[in-house]
Amino acid sequence: MSTLSEPVNEPFKSLHVIVPISADEKLWRDLLNDLVSLPAGSRVSLVGSQILNTDELEKIKNKSLFELVHMPGENHLATGMNHAAFSTHHKFLWFLHADSKIPKSTLANLQKALREKPEQIHYCQLQFLDDGPSLMFLNSLAVQLRSKLLNLSFGHQGLALSKEQFEHVGGFDEELKADVVQDFIWRAKQKGIRLSGIGSPIYTSARFYKEKGWGRATAQRFAKEAKGTLIKGTRYLVDRALKS
Repeated sequence: MSTLSEPVNEPFKSLHVIVPISADEKLWRDLLNDLVSLPAGSRVSLVGSQILNTDELEKIKNKSLFELVHMPGENHLATGMNHAAFSTHHKFLWFLHADSKIPKSTLANLQKALREKPEQIHYCQLQFLDDGPSLMFLNSLAVQLRSKLLNLSFGHQGLALSKEQFEHVGGFDEELKADVVQDFIWRAKQKGIRLSGIGSPIYTSARFYKEKGWGRATAQRFAKEAKGTLIKGTRYLVDRALKS
């Protein structure tokens, strides 16, 4: 029998943070420093297709909290996250991008959300670091509006949920080469799992917008996400109509 409706006093003591990472990613070091205060019993897995330099972890405080998981292959993103999630003994999962920055207040509010509503999928309020164009505040507003109006969340917003709900949805689709988190969210909605924003920020890099140009990059991201939302949203509505 499910116990998801029952409060969990200290969910972070059974929290497994899963971070897909590429060999050329540098900001993961800052993320680990944000997570060193997690309590004993929690775990952080860095999942990648290439083996990272283990010497880097020696420089991090509370280094026993972290582990490297080598997952070879083209689609190591979904495969690696599934491997870490399905094999863990922890009750809760938190999926983060390697370039995320986590304020202490967000950690506190996420633990509160998991404690009070363990049956829901929780996500953070996306903000951008100051390493990109000055107009990035508009992108942040657009993400917040999308989440509020469509009740949707994407990978950069740091999805957190129970392992039980993750298994109920069926994990990430390893056949997909992109948008695996968006696909997971739509399948969760089809199963009646509610999404809930915790109202606290998570920061991510805006380097992509600086390298591509703000207008071009924003248009590309908008077109890609709009297409995915339209396709999967239509399937979701059709599925609901068939079940009613």
